[in-house]
Formats: sequence, structure tokens, C-alpha cells
Amino acid sequence: MKIGIAKQFALGIAVIASSVFHSEAQAFTFTQTEAQNLQDQNQELFDFFKSQVNKERAALSETDLQPLDANGLLFDTSETVEIYFIHEGAGYKNQVLFTADDQAPAMLIENASLQGSGGNLKAGDGFILSDFEGLSGVAQFEFLIASNGYGKSNPTLLYTDASKNSDGLEHVTAFGYTDESTGDYYTFIGFEDIVGGGDLDYNDVVLVAKGFQNPDVDVPEPMSSLAVLAVGAVAAGGALKKKTA
Repeated sequence: MKIGIAKQFALGIAVIASSVFHSEAQAFTFTQTEAQNLQDQNQELFDFFKSQVNKERAALSETDLQPLDANGLLFDTSETVEIYFIHEGAGYKNQVLFTADDQAPAMLIENASLQGSGGNLKAGDGFILSDFEGLSGVAQFEFLIASNGYGKSNPTLLYTDASKNSDGLEHVTAFGYTDESTGDYYTFIGFEDIVGGGDLDYNDVVLVAKGFQNPDVDVPEPMSSLAVLAVGAVAAGGALKKKTA
């Protein structure tokens, strides 16, 4: 269910960190509309995701979800991606952005803070991303967090790809989950918002997405050339680390 007025975003945020491609970032466009709150859609499913939020100031622990490579999130650009806000455990007013195929980042959530905690969001609020232009086939989706970025002109961006971050640390984690009652596949995303790692609880912003491919089921074909390079580069980097460890 779509609520509200669609907003077309013109992207003008420059990439401020180096990419594995060393190519000039391009702009893409998309439409963002509000989705029905996840609690209103499915309270049981929302409660399950809420129960998976990591404890405050505790290092990321075991979960009932399937660990994923957060650098390998892929989506069909002809379809929609739904993003739901589950939790925020931050003292900061963070912003959430995303990029696709290493193009210029786009704003997703201007102020990822709950009502009563410096923002206007309610747990379960969601957004539908659609009508992607400037992308084709299956693209790579990368989350970013602008650390305490709300209201600031030049905030620190922390990427999913740790090699793009000034501290070289991972600030985004991802897990997969299939709802057995519907067969729908979801991706659970946790953010750490402090440069240097902070408490590594990855609960400063917690989102759930629907629309990313299930790596155990989906065959990403056709995939854009940039997405192929991105996933390949991440895999190669992981193999190099293992060999040199």
C-alpha cells in the first residue's frame, strides 16, 4: 500500500571516498513513496525483527538470522525495494543514504531518529523505492550512514564497503530471513554510527528491506557490468586476506 506523494530525487551528493572502480560517479534517479507501517501489515513479523535487534553497547552476538555479505546486496532495477525502519539506539541524529553500482549516494532517511528521540519516525515506518533510472538489470545496492549528519552540510559518510571508510572498519551488517508463512525474503541491516567502531553493537539504526535477491535462491541474470565488478572485487579482496592471513 502506497501512502503520500511520490518524490523524485535529483542526486547531487558527491562521492567523497574512493571506489574500487576509480571512475567518476554518475547520478541516477528513483521514486520514493511511503509504505504501510510494517506493524500494521504484519505485527508478528515486526515483533520478530524487533527481537533480533542487538543489545545496547554489546558486541554483535549470535542471531536467528542468516549472516550475509553486506557488500553483496543485489536488486532488480525493474522492480521495487521496500525499506522499513525497525529501531534506533543512537545518541546521534544519523542520516541513511544508499548508492547503486557505485554511483553518487542518494538520501534515503533524512533523520533516522524516533519520535521522542529527536526525530519523527515510528518503528515500522517504511518506504518504497521504484522507477529507477540510470540503472539497468541487476544492480548492487550499498547502504551508507551519515554519522550525526542531520542538519550538517558535510557529515562523515560511513560506507558498507569498509575500504571506503577512514577507519577501515565495517559499519553495516546484513542478515537474511525468509518468512515461511509467505515465502517473502527480507534483509535485516544494522548500522554502527561512530568512527573508530564505537561499541560495535550495530543497533544505532536498524532497517529491514524487502526486494534484495536471496543469494541462496536467486540467480542474478542479467547483472550490470558494474555490479559484477563490485561483487567480484569484494570476493577477490576476501580471498587475498585469507591467503595473506
